[in-house]
Amino acid sequence: MYSNGKFYMYYTASLKSQDFLVNELARRIGVAISNSPLGPFTDSGSPLTSEWGIDGHVYKDPDSGKRYLFRSFLYEYLKDYSPTLGASLVVDEMTSWISVANKPDSVTRGSLPWEDKDGNPNDGTLRYTNEGPTVVKYRGQVYAIYSGGSWDMPTYALSYAVVPDSYPILHGQGIGGPTWPKVPPPFLRTAGLVSAPGHNSVTMAPNNVDRVNVNHARRDPFLDVGERMLFVDRYYFLNDKIFMLKPSLGYLDPLNPGNFADNFDRKNSESLGTSWETLGNWTLQDETAVQNNPNSEISMATPVTSDLSDFLLEFNLKISRGVQAGSRIVDVDELTFVDLLLNSRDRSVDLVVVESGIPAVFRQKVQDEFEFDEFHQILVSKYGNSVQVELDGVKLKISVRRNFISGKFRPKLITCNSSAEFDGIVITSTFQDEFQVENLDWTVVKGNWKIENGTMVQTDQDGLNLVYRGQKSENYEFTSNLKIQLENSVESSAGIIAAIDPENGEIVTVGFNLNLWPAAQFTVRHIFGGKIQKSVSVPLKRGFLKKDFHTILVKKNLNSFSFNLNGVETLSVYLEMSSKFHSVGLFTNGLTATFNLAFLRNSTRFSNFILNGGFETSQTDEISGSPWKFQGSSQISPSDPHSGSYKGVVGNGGKISQLAFNLKVGKYALRAFYNSNIASSSATLSVSTETETKSIQCERG
Repeated sequence: MYSNGKFYMYYTASLKSQDFLVNELARRIGVAISNSPLGPFTDSGSPLTSEWGIDGHVYKDPDSGKRYLFRSFLYEYLKDYSPTLGASLVVDEMTSWISVANKPDSVTRGSLPWEDKDGNPNDGTLRYTNEGPTVVKYRGQVYAIYSGGSWDMPTYALSYAVVPDSYPILHGQGIGGPTWPKVPPPFLRTAGLVSAPGHNSVTMAPNNVDRVNVNHARRDPFLDVGERMLFVDRYYFLNDKIFMLKPSLGYLDPLNPGNFADNFDRKNSESLGTSWETLGNWTLQDETAVQNNPNSEISMATPVTSDLSDFLLEFNLKISRGVQAGSRIVDVDELTFVDLLLNSRDRSVDLVVVESGIPAVFRQKVQDEFEFDEFHQILVSKYGNSVQVELDGVKLKISVRRNFISGKFRPKLITCNSSAEFDGIVITSTFQDEFQVENLDWTVVKGNWKIENGTMVQTDQDGLNLVYRGQKSENYEFTSNLKIQLENSVESSAGIIAAIDPENGEIVTVGFNLNLWPAAQFTVRHIFGGKIQKSVSVPLKRGFLKKDFHTILVKKNLNSFSFNLNGVETLSVYLEMSSKFHSVGLFTNGLTATFNLAFLRNSTRFSNFILNGGFETSQTDEISGSPWKFQGSSQISPSDPHSGSYKGVVGNGGKISQLAFNLKVGKYALRAFYNSNIASSSATLSVSTETETKSIQCERG
């Protein structure tokens, strides 16, 4: 953890003893402090906890700013409790970065069959374990992720317990008090060649958009249970549930680096370089951007990048001398702009809105221990006509909504009568709408769309109803959660607009087609010129609950679309689009529906074309739109009944191929993972154009 120039490392230590019980029962959680994440670290002098504890995790609530220590607690340490409880999770409020209140409350206790030490609760040796907590808040709910079972068993896995924001993290009833509701089954567990994934941490990628999970696990087969490896994968929220793809030994797709990023990790220089346009005395010093003149009324550094209507901006700032520094978020002209400033004179964060020369200042005081001459993280979201701010991971109460904010802008670094240092900046094109307030940035084409209790509701059951928003993009991910409310039409469907060009009327929709209920379908339609150009469907599973929330995600790369339903890749299709750039939206047809989230992430780094590299969609060669073509003795077949993943199986002389259209001139990488149960077998991987073919042969044996 970082605060006011100090780094805090939380760890578990014990006594050196040959006696296992002495060693085990002496475990405590400590904290060490450093001026650098690279160390050296100096111990604070005493343990944080007065009783047994391991796996300490500090959670800073993004709304209240309060800090809590979550940890694993050994109930066997207390004689009054049954030893079958084993290790469970407790939480205590932190009174400082190096101390707690020593009034722990229960979070979870081992209770589920897979949480037993050997995964077999019927063998008479019960001892449940919950350990390795990591905590995250999402859309008003607090998730305590934990590892259950014994780390050396294949049943070891990741699950979570969750409470709403209205539920107090500390209930005041001690370690014997109530626990948080668990959400079984585990969201990450043994599958394929990966065994016993657990003890994770979660973080945001540098773009502040992608959610990243890090955990340890073993690669099967192994000789020693201690041969644990680190695994890194994205994790997601499907409505209110945590979701991860099954663990694998494959590569993690490169994360989007953001539209503009500069860590200033270059040699000292008298300028910021060609990626910046500057006004004032801006230099590079010790891997920071420095504005050296505290007497300059206003100095600016503008990144050389495109203007954006929706973006997240992160920068790290400290004021060396002077009064104010920060960022100009919106810059219409000299008389209309929005500044976000740290104000050392008034010890505040100021959101300054100037419209037609008339200023308005929205101010929030900082805490007494806040040090302006140490680096602080500032995160600004500019979505449509609104600006919101976080300081050091805590949401501030200051925010603004103005019509003029809806335009496209490039945020700038600024100083006002100050010398300041900036240590890194990232700008990511994205938006997230949780429908908390009326938003003027959605364009209604047709329908009765309105905001109700944190949702977007469409109540017109007549015909095709559309609403869209967002800056046009070529490559992106867009997702929404929706549920069906009422339908009384033969033509009944609802979902997301995967692409729309309002100028020429081209639309791509994907969603639930209920025309043949209960035999409903997941359908993609490409509409242009008022006619359906292409329609591809796969059946929904029997028992599909249309009135529950479901999550639809589209990944668009050029003219290639991949569609996920509730985390599972379900359809892939290549479409001959008339336009390159599109907006996104929501739709209903002949029914009413409720949406509780709309999230867009624009992509600056993307796969060149591969639609279905893992054979995960439920399309087959017989269904129009399947990206893969199967020839001879080839087919899609389940590779692991437990994980549900699939593989392409090619028999002797068989072939699986996929066409890529309209590729730009450049370098492309093609990867394939090959395995065979025949010792002397071989396979060929080839890439063909109209003029040549290049191949490599893979042999086993």
